[in-house]
Amino acid sequence: YYALFGRGLVLKSYEDRAIRVDNNLLGVKFLGRYKGLTLTALTGMAEDSQAEREDILHAADIDYRLFDNLRFGASIASNQPKAEGSVRNSLASIRVQPTFENFDFFGEYGVRLNDDIKEKNFNNEEKFVGKAFYGSMNFYFGRLAGTAEYKYYDNFSFTSNDGTIFYNTPPGVRKEYAYVLLNRHPSPLNANNEQGFQVELNYGLNDNTYLTANYGLTKTLPSNSLYQRSLGINTAVRTQLQEIYTQAQHEWNDKLTTIAGFAYYEELDANTKSITPVLENKFYFGGINTLRVILEHQQVTNRTTTEKYYDDVVTVEYLRSPNFSVSVVAEIQTKEPQPGNTVRKGWSFLRIGYKFWSHTDFSILFGTRQAGNICIGGVCRYEPEFSGVELKMITSF
Repeated sequence: YYALFGRGLVLKSYEDRAIRVDNNLLGVKFLGRYKGLTLTALTGMAEDSQAEREDILHAADIDYRLFDNLRFGASIASNQPKAEGSVRNSLASIRVQPTFENFDFFGEYGVRLNDDIKEKNFNNEEKFVGKAFYGSMNFYFGRLAGTAEYKYYDNFSFTSNDGTIFYNTPPGVRKEYAYVLLNRHPSPLNANNEQGFQVELNYGLNDNTYLTANYGLTKTLPSNSLYQRSLGINTAVRTQLQEIYTQAQHEWNDKLTTIAGFAYYEELDANTKSITPVLENKFYFGGINTLRVILEHQQVTNRTTTEKYYDDVVTVEYLRSPNFSVSVVAEIQTKEPQPGNTVRKGWSFLRIGYKFWSHTDFSILFGTRQAGNICIGGVCRYEPEFSGVELKMITSF
């Protein structure tokens, strides 16, 4: 079974096949509801990288709707490693979710408890060995809507004894992109060492034109953080992620929609800086047919080596709702390792997809594909360079 407490600050047991995450729990789960009260209690074991279930996880969550516009909640989770001498690791949090007219708020504060770390790393001088806070606000006024998020994650990773199972996945506070190159240089979530925010505004100029602006900034924690003190290090604050994205969408008529986007992106993981314009046109015909043509260009600077290069991607996709799709994707990367020595490398593939019986998605891919990361919510999976034929089938029951 799977379980989600709040926004995942304390517990997020889930499956996402796109990034091959599946930390399902084998055990017992109780769910009870009475009027505005919801109580969840569970005991289970997740599968580690050796396909074994050894660590036992105990967790409980209470959620209470006091009024129609006010909810409270509290969560606790604790895992007891099987290894002899291992100390129990626990997280606890409280949350509140009020709604006032055009505003929706969410706030959650959590602490981490571990007697072993408390004694060895902090000489019992700290009550908690980790802290976390996540807050968000959504609002709308006529044609204007917005979202703001803030995070502070200090030594708050909740893993199995061998470190291969992640029991919690706090909100990443990162923008999710639908385009190839905007996902090429992602910034993975670090629940031990992050603080930052994200703001997004959406405005409808009229019934046919929509504007979007997004800004996000994530930094590492200062030297007095619990994380740095627990490791005995002294590192200055660094910008882990800075992203700016603007987009304009215009519906010319019922046959054509144009989307133009522009992104500026800095990330610390691979230490790159990139600028990416995107242009997409959607053509509608026959009621159930859509043709998408997407042009992407990205200029990248590797801030470690000072190397500069650029990528271009063209995507042509035909969709026949709701079952059939076919797409062609071509990419060219241009580098100049030495002055006057231009090196170009290309990839291209054809992908055909079909949905059977509303519950089975089948796809086949022919060609070559560039290596890169696939990230959702700050959780990433690396895909190596590919050449050949790929068959994929996903069935839901």
